[in-house]
Amino acid sequence: MENSAGYKWALKAFAYLVLAVASVGFIVYSRYLLIDQVFGDNELTAPQRYNTFEVFLWSLFALLSAFAAVHKLNVKLLALAITFALFGQTDVVENQTGAWWRPWWLMLWKGGCIAAIFSLIYMLCPKRSKDDSVTQDRV
Repeated sequence: MENSAGYKWALKAFAYLVLAVASVGFIVYSRYLLIDQVFGDNELTAPQRYNTFEVFLWSLFALLSAFAAVHKLNVKLLALAITFALFGQTDVVENQTGAWWRPWWLMLWKGGCIAAIFSLIYMLCPKRSKDDSVTQDRV
């Protein structure tokens, strides 16, 4: 099924959609959150400024991963882009609650995203044999 034209078309369309959403999110965050809030004249605390920068950073990672997913038509890269975008949103919630462990579901959301990011990066890294040469991708 993975080699069918319909599958590739649907994957590419979804990847372009994720790329578009990541681009809009990146533009919004870079303009509003990073410039207005971090460098503006408002009363953000140091942790809030850092969390706001993290939203920008994770949005950038989502954008780059989405671009790579479109270019390579890779489902794992697409999942990584979505996970980076979701992880960035946890910092928006954290800015409002004041802690990454409050409310309890925020801690679960962050933990799930971190586990997914590490898992996807592990799956995307090429498998190496004992002689340190790259063999095939992990399944």
